[in-house]
Amino acid sequence: MSDTDQPKLIEDKSTPKKRKWILLVVIGCLLILSLIIFLYWVLSARFYISTEDAYVNGNTVEVYPQIGGNITTVNVQETFHVKQGDVLVILDPTESLIAFENSKSALANTVREVVQKFDQVFKIKAHIQMLQSQLAQAELNFQHRDALVKIGGVTKEDFENSGTNVLVAQASLNEAMEDLRGSEAQIYNTTVATHPLVKEAADKVRSSWINLQRTVVLAPIDGYIAKKSAQVGESADPSVALLSIVPLKDIWVDANFKESQLSHIKLGQSVEMVTSLYGNRVKYKGSVVGISPGTGSAFAILPPQNASGNWIKIVQRVPVRISLDSNQLDKYPLRLGLSLKSIVDIRDESGGTLLPMEATQSLYQTSVFQDQIVGVDEIISQVIQQNINPNLSD
Repeated sequence: MSDTDQPKLIEDKSTPKKRKWILLVVIGCLLILSLIIFLYWVLSARFYISTEDAYVNGNTVEVYPQIGGNITTVNVQETFHVKQGDVLVILDPTESLIAFENSKSALANTVREVVQKFDQVFKIKAHIQMLQSQLAQAELNFQHRDALVKIGGVTKEDFENSGTNVLVAQASLNEAMEDLRGSEAQIYNTTVATHPLVKEAADKVRSSWINLQRTVVLAPIDGYIAKKSAQVGESADPSVALLSIVPLKDIWVDANFKESQLSHIKLGQSVEMVTSLYGNRVKYKGSVVGISPGTGSAFAILPPQNASGNWIKIVQRVPVRISLDSNQLDKYPLRLGLSLKSIVDIRDESGGTLLPMEATQSLYQTSVFQDQIVGVDEIISQVIQQNINPNLSD
């Protein structure tokens, strides 16, 4: 063997040792990595369930006109922020104004008619007093003639006529009493203002007043304008929405977890969420506030029919409602439909899966519709007072 072949033999003998050493290092690294992964799962990862099938959801309020009419004014555009009570759209008020004035005239006429009913009672009572006096006089005349006819002071015919006069006076009085009872029945236990006919006419004034107020379409809640279709000159229809309002301060997340993940998800568990809009620099905090009573497919327009022979098992997803921190939303606002990655901390499983039955309470409310009737009672009272005494001036 030459001197040149000897290094090669030494190199060949050292190569398996190097490979063995490298293999041991790789195996050791893999074992360490596996141990780290195992410890991470045991100490942390197994306490969290995540999904990327989660989306921002919220209320979308579609604003419809309550009456029909031509649009004369539009005060908002897409993305505008409005507050409850702001004027959004104005309809032509001409027809509603005419109907309101006609209803006031009808109320005035009704009040005058009811006043006549009260006056009729007073007139009948006065007439009864006169008939009672006539009856008393007729009875007195009859008594005088009854004494005189026995001594021939009056003729028998005169005596009989006096008796007839008593009967006629009594009949007239009875007829007047019946008229009084009929007239009193029409105003029994009422005043002019509380008479049923007046109240019915007043309700028609209220109805026409409300229709007049409805020509001004107000924002029922605070929020941002979306899907605006109202245009000046178009005819508004109560069945067609003018626009939508989205209250971005009142939104939540619907996270769709697999049915195999639901067993550990309980109400009240904390949730951390990340959205592509802000990235990992913003981590939203929330909590589980509700679990849907059915899967997404169960509420589809055409739910699946699983009784068919070609059925294939598909893992279903159930929407889980997650609240959002309002302070974070003020600083980092979200939009409906944005996707998020949601991670639920399942270490605390003390909460249930169904919300307890609670007393009914208002979660959302608006006063813009109740406010439409404000002011009409003063107008009604003024019309009534002016027509109780027709001489009353403004």
